[in-house]
Amino acid sequence: MTNDNPHILDENEAKSNETDENIEAFEENQYYNDLILEAIEQDKIDVILSILNKDGFTLKPSILVETDNLLMYAIRNKKTELIDALFEQPKPILKKLIGYSYNRPLRPKTSAMSLAIIKEDADLIKRITDTKMPCVISDHDVYVATRRTLEVVKAFPWKTSNINLIVLGSERLTHSSMSIVSPVKVALSDAQWDKAKYMVQHEAYNPFYISSKISMEPYYFARRLGKTNPEAKEIADLILKRIEELRPRKARQLKGGFLGTGWGGHKLG
Repeated sequence: MTNDNPHILDENEAKSNETDENIEAFEENQYYNDLILEAIEQDKIDVILSILNKDGFTLKPSILVETDNLLMYAIRNKKTELIDALFEQPKPILKKLIGYSYNRPLRPKTSAMSLAIIKEDADLIKRITDTKMPCVISDHDVYVATRRTLEVVKAFPWKTSNINLIVLGSERLTHSSMSIVSPVKVALSDAQWDKAKYMVQHEAYNPFYISSKISMEPYYFARRLGKTNPEAKEIADLILKRIEELRPRKARQLKGGFLGTGWGGHKLG
């Protein structure tokens, strides 16, 4: 028995047509995502930009060029126009592009932020940070940023957990290969006074963070350097000012010339 109701037949036909259209749209979108990879192989950035601007096109953020996603590829190869176009992608896609990272054995994780730091692109570091989207920042990234330009240090998203101390070599998972480092002391060791001055005045800087023995190292180090270097002395004074805000009693002890408990009570020279 057949159903000759014209309304039901029309409805079934409409559903079938809609299904066909959805499949066709999906296949077309998949084709253009695959075409992006071919365009990368031929360094046809103009083709990629045309695809990204195509009406109805949805980028697959999982596209990989070896281990880099499309944003990382653009940063690594300084494809400025492509970077700009990717930042114009819908938020869910951009979030995945920024949040992606990979790691190799015995190496720290690599992300879009990692590459922006390596390239010393302060504007891009700020651009990624300003999205407020989650991005992977390893302690190694912090260390590298500290040793880059002052502009990079100023653009870097400092917070309490990375401006005071970092653990290097943790990806090796052996205590013997790990070292705890103060980014401020790194800057002082490199005689990068402007960087150190910026960091100790940052709101996230805390000389008593977790391990005061390590976090306080920049003060003692700057104090020693300050005997012969006025820039280092200025930084020591700035750290002392922060100590005074947080622990006035400790500041009074230091002004009196004593290292206090935990440092053997030795008098500073």
